[in-house]
Amino acid sequence: MSKTSIKITINNKEYSYDFAKFGFYALCTAEKEYGLNPLELENNPMSTILSLFAFVADMDVDKAGAEIDAHLANGGSFEDLFPLLTGFQECSFFQSMGKSKK
Repeated sequence: MSKTSIKITINNKEYSYDFAKFGFYALCTAEKEYGLNPLELENNPMSTILSLFAFVADMDVDKAGAEIDAHLANGGSFEDLFPLLTGFQECSFFQSMGKSKK
């Protein structure tokens, strides 16, 4: 499995997404519908994880937050969500955004 292809299990449900297909349109959708702001990744990593989970799980942010809360309350680890960040940061679109900032 590539670094951009992720699988996470939250509350005994598996979610997967291949961030290799994440591009401009997906970013616009994630930004508009799920509040994702890739420029705030370093300052707001928790909000970024929440937005990415909502995007990958195709659920609104409130439901995604409740799912994460339940996962943590039931003994799940926050580290279970880290593949979301890794996949996003490793995708070529995100990498190209970083290059254009310099």
